[in-house]
Amino acid sequence: MEWKAVVIVVAGLMATATGTPISDCSDRFQQSLTEALQLKKTCATAMHKDCCQIAQVSKTLLDQNLESGIYNIKDFCPTTPFGLDLSPVQARCNMESGDGGWIVLVRRTPNVAERTYFDRNWVDYENGFGNLSGEFWYGLKNMHCLTNAQPMEVEIEVSKINGTKLILSYGQFQVEGPGTSYTLQVSDQQHTGFDFFGYHNALKFTTEDRNNENPCAARRNGGWWFNVDDCYNVGISLDPRPQLHQRSAGGFMAFDYAEMRVRAKSCMAPTCEKLCGEIKEIFTSINLHSRILIMEWKAVVIVVAGLMATATGTPISDCSDRFQQSLTEALQLKKTCATAMHKDCCQIAQVSKTLLDQNLESGIYNIKDFCPTTPFGLDLSPVQARCNMESGDGGWIVLVRRTPNVAERTYFDRNWVDYENGFGNLSGEFWYGLKNMHCLTNAQPMEVEIEVSKINGTKLILSYGQFQVEGPGTSYTLQVSDQQHTGFDFFGYHNALKFTTEDRNNENPCAARRNGGWWFNVDDCYNVGISLDPRPQLHQRSAGGFMAFDYAEMRVRAKSCMAPTCE
Repeated sequence: MEWKAVVIVVAGLMATATGTPISDCSDRFQQSLTEALQLKKTCATAMHKDCCQIAQVSKTLLDQNLESGIYNIKDFCPTTPFGLDLSPVQARCNMESGDGGWIVLVRRTPNVAERTYFDRNWVDYENGFGNLSGEFWYGLKNMHCLTNAQPMEVEIEVSKINGTKLILSYGQFQVEGPGTSYTLQVSDQQHTGFDFFGYHNALKFTTEDRNNENPCAARRNGGWWFNVDDCYNVGISLDPRPQLHQRSAGGFMAFDYAEMRVRAKSCMAPTCEKLCGEIKEIFTSINLHSRILIMEWKAVVIVVAGLMATATGTPISDCSDRFQQSLTEALQLKKTCATAMHKDCCQIAQVSKTLLDQNLESGIYNIKDFCPTTPFGLDLSPVQARCNMESGDGGWIVLVRRTPNVAERTYFDRNWVDYENGFGNLSGEFWYGLKNMHCLTNAQPMEVEIEVSKINGTKLILSYGQFQVEGPGTSYTLQVSDQQHTGFDFFGYHNALKFTTEDRNNENPCAARRNGGWWFNVDDCYNVGISLDPRPQLHQRSAGGFMAFDYAEMRVRAKSCMAPTCE
């Protein structure tokens, strides 16, 4: 589908859902997607361990290989103590050959403007020369550090402008240290045909000014691992152009382009661990529960473990154990991330929906302190809150809770200080505190629900689109309006009233008569009374008086929490 059509279709759906002009949605959607793709690409090309890791990350984030080019990788020859240099170094990465991930060590090109001369001295070959965007030699020091950190494979590619191409491939490649004159170790030929590079195995590196009793460098215009018998079979660092030499096939062959590149042998090799990681990504990015409805979990493990065992040559029992453990860890990691400290219960609900494709259970979670006491509000310590994750997509912070469980009960006939600071237990009955209610409801517009129910199943939910508790200077005056539920306006009866307790009654005797603190109305005390002892109550004179309930909960949520917007 044409990109413009995609933007129009999606923007149309967004505009319909949000009541926003389609042009606004279209612009925002296109900008948002562009930013997201750029962010992914930035992450994929940020400093990684090596070109292999960049290739793997780009495959995961972008689902494609990046282009060959110059990237930042971790310094593989750090000069600081303990190898702790975190400064990046630049490397040319080949991302096309065999899934990519290669670090290029030598490059020759047919472009005259990119050329550099290779007939140089020992110091140049040791430190490296040229330009990563054109022709270059990456340096014997670098080659030594790279190939001694882990087992490496090597490819040498040579080609002509007319299309002739040859790739030499070896499963083992190492450049020893300066004390051996950077002796080459190369073996395990992978390509079919003549063993060009094996001719140079176990040879010292040679330049004209350090020839190691080998005259070839002076005769062949460049440094290399020369063989004293006939100098070279592979000579990609020679001037004027890179060459191969096969005596049995008639002598020297000059090429326009040449590249020698290395990659960790473990980079693309299939293992149980690698396949576990890949399959884990797939399974934990979809709704796992719907997948289990189709196929029993044990069967999933056996089938996937069998495929892994076949691919890696590992016993199926090992793959099965690793796969099951890997998935368990992935799901636990997702849940940990979803339930880590977030701004509020709404954000936890949104993150869990994104990561787990399901709502978490109602319960106690860590959220950001909404009443910080440090300067500028920089207190990063979490506070605990009870989150209701079931009502209307979840994300509610519970302010008051009463339960029918006798073991969880607390008494509510308390003084002003207790009501101001909060009391009870978040796992049972509690009052979250007037200070907290004020901080929460003054940070942004809030909506409120009051749910009351009986053990026999009777349930009523009162819902209001605007809820605010003013500050202590107003005796925490209540502002509640915008009734959302149908039926009697119970809570509106308490709008614009001060909070009252027996020891701070604000000229209102109700707290002493009703056994608890509340926003009492002096006329008839209350219509909603969920903080009263012995049990929470509603009062509707026109319907016959008081109704006692076994369970009650008052909860708030930011009005913007679940509201659809273009953003």
